[in-house]
Amino acid sequence: MSSIGFILSRGGASCFEALKLSEVEKKNVHIICDRECEALHTAKKQGYSSELIEFDNQLQFSLSAKQSFISHECSAVVLLYTRLVAAELYENISTFNIHPSLLPAFKGFNAIEQALKSKVKYQGATLHLVDENPDGGEIMSQTMFPIDDTWNIRARQRLSYIQKTMLISLFLETHFGRSGCDEKPLSVKPHRFFISPQFVNIKQAQYFENLLNDLF
Repeated sequence: MSSIGFILSRGGASCFEALKLSEVEKKNVHIICDRECEALHTAKKQGYSSELIEFDNQLQFSLSAKQSFISHECSAVVLLYTRLVAAELYENISTFNIHPSLLPAFKGFNAIEQALKSKVKYQGATLHLVDENPDGGEIMSQTMFPIDDTWNIRARQRLSYIQKTMLISLFLETHFGRSGCDEKPLSVKPHRFFISPQFVNIKQAQYFENLLNDLF
């Protein structure tokens, strides 16, 4: 079975929660961080293969990351990362990014704050392929949830965490196959949250429904 790689640069909470939910074997995961951060310490503590690659140069970092992922037999990489990566990585290994908005809206940094200022009625997150266009690669999956002006930044950040965890879980479900999953449509109420494609794993779907209920 091919492994999956992650590049993390902060806490990585949504990544570790999704890995736990999806019950991915730790031997099939390799995590790279570009700095000393909570994610690196968590990866080591939880027993995941991990590596610190510190380079200020985007090209050097991407080359080193590519070599590391190849040596760990990773066929895909997911970014929860605050910098751009170079073509040396995404042209050699399928690379995906999770952006905290319903792209193409609110590209770039501070997407949640951008959405708050714009007073949009939905908050979303997007899983997309990485290419030469920042936040502009092919969209693979999106999730959105209705919000209103009563939602402060803390509530929106909590929702963003849930949405990122959703998309990583869905990606893992797809990457590693859906053996043992109940082949039924999404069991939660359709107006609660929207995600495309849908979860097949009903247990995971209900887990996210419960998290969303806790926001209210």
